[in-house]
Amino acid sequence: MSTSTKASNVSKSILNSLRHELKHSRRNVANVSSGETVSPLSLYVNQVARGIESEDSASAESRRRLRQLRELELTLRSSRVHAELLQRYNPTHGMSEAERIRTSARVVGWEVPLEYVDEDGSLAKAVEGLDSADEVQVQESRRKVEELKAKHEAKGYTGPLPFPPESG
Repeated sequence: MSTSTKASNVSKSILNSLRHELKHSRRNVANVSSGETVSPLSLYVNQVARGIESEDSASAESRRRLRQLRELELTLRSSRVHAELLQRYNPTHGMSEAERIRTSARVVGWEVPLEYVDEDGSLAKAVEGLDSADEVQVQESRRKVEELKAKHEAKGYTGPLPFPPESG
């Protein structure tokens, strides 16, 4: 097999693996003229590939461009694998802060309150989309807090509320 054929096969292999990684890349933009989604990197890769095909495959410039494409392919693959591993081993990745707190609390067996107090003093829901069972739980929780406050004030306590007695 001649040197130019080997170089041609290597460049085709690199371009195929690069196109595979670009297909799985999320950095796509819409091409206005054709209406399809095109990655700026794929435009660059196609431009470099045309340059490599037009040059002598044994030239120093061609080898430099192939090396750049190989490094780009490795970078894209590493980024993709990193994102997959992050998603697999960090289940809270991509969640809002409230969702992360709620999930972390559930891992250790705690339940986060379903409401919080806004800056203006009004109660707001911490999680969107509470169902009727959650609303009942919120109302029951409010009732218990009010009962404890009343008992606390009746005894003349001025500090924080004591822990509720253990049930059971």
